[in-house]
Amino acid sequence: MRRIMHSLLAIVALVVVMAMPARADNIVEIDRDTSDGLYAGAMAHGLVDYPSRLWVKVRVRPNQRVHVDWSLTCYHHGDSRSRDGGFRAITPVKRVLRIPYAEADRCSVTATAQVDDLGRLVVILLARVP
Repeated sequence: MRRIMHSLLAIVALVVVMAMPARADNIVEIDRDTSDGLYAGAMAHGLVDYPSRLWVKVRVRPNQRVHVDWSLTCYHHGDSRSRDGGFRAITPVKRVLRIPYAEADRCSVTATAQVDDLGRLVVILLARVP
């Protein structure tokens, strides 16, 4: 009887887990660029299909103030919308870039960064995709 009960509980647990909705937690790197030196600057650019979230991530060694500019153009059923912006921050920094469509078919994204001093700069574009 115990064996049957354990088997039934295992089956119920498996059915519950399989019935849970799948999450789109696949984070991909779109592009990255590096540079080093005094007032180092770097630019990352790329295309991504069906993004649900976009980020720009900037690291500098040693950590310091960085100026970041970004732009994106997204497409949805033949229409396009663009956004851009910029910010200054102390590294490391990771910022969300707001996608102009709830369900974009494709986005083109660019981010540039420049440090205020001497350092090794890394700019990374990330996306969450299905």
